[in-house]
Amino acid sequence: MPSYRVHDTTGDDLGPIDHPAPNVEPGDVVMLEDSREALVTARVETDGGQFAVLLEVAIAPMPLTSDEGIA
Repeated sequence: MPSYRVHDTTGDDLGPIDHPAPNVEPGDVVMLEDSREALVTARVETDGGQFAVLLEVAIAPMPLTSDEGIA
């Protein structure tokens, strides 16, 4: 299974993820290690090494629970 290094749109390193698709592209959704979904916003090819591709992602906002409201 391919491994990808993931960064959010602010540049924070979110660590590696494994994803079954070898061709993750902008617009795809991936699951982070902490089970959050993230939208791929950019794909950057590297010169090899452990990760052939770096992904930049936008993390989906956490859904409100029933006891939370909008202030």
